[in-house]
Amino acid sequence: MNEVKKIEGYFQKTAEDFDSIYSEGKNIWRRFIDFIFRRSMHERFELTFQECGYIQGKSVLDIGSGSGRYSIEFAKRRAKSVVGIDFSENMLKLAGNLAERNKVSQICRFIKADFLSYNFQDNFDICIAIGVLEYFSNSGIYLEKIKSVANGKIIISLPVLWTFRSLLRKIRLTLKACPVYFYTKKKIKELLRSKHLENYKIIRLDRDYLVVISLQ
Repeated sequence: MNEVKKIEGYFQKTAEDFDSIYSEGKNIWRRFIDFIFRRSMHERFELTFQECGYIQGKSVLDIGSGSGRYSIEFAKRRAKSVVGIDFSENMLKLAGNLAERNKVSQICRFIKADFLSYNFQDNFDICIAIGVLEYFSNSGIYLEKIKSVANGKIIISLPVLWTFRSLLRKIRLTLKACPVYFYTKKKIKELLRSKHLENYKIIRLDRDYLVVISLQ
């Protein structure tokens, strides 16, 4: 089984559980678990939108959009258009339902496809890939494709190497036959340099790096 199929299979099975991380309807126990183990994901969410700056009227591409939490938030912040692309059908069903519940279906469009092979007709003001590139051994190829469809800003996240949580995550995903790769700041800089991306900042969170790249 190739890498993409392994990742697709993992998220097909875990779609609803993954989406529950962002759900507000959680009991006290789930909130406690989130605070201890998933706080970084919520911080990453808030910081991503902070770094996007002015969103109104802009076009957005959400790569690996999953259950659509970021896409819907962009739409609620009055983006002109939001395209989410993912290869997990179960994730995309959740995204479509979430868009309908939030009355942003006319702004959000979700595509079931492999990002690398999909032929985009337009470029985008903002491109994000949050919690995506870490699953692929060839992350540089993905970053090159993102760069080719971006007009203004790119925001990606990559998990920090050498933390206790990264070890636990590596073990957990290996047992589920899902690949995952971790990064040092040096490795991220080398990746960006290899793609001739020079205007960027790397923000360290608890277990992630948020990388903000400006193309203008």
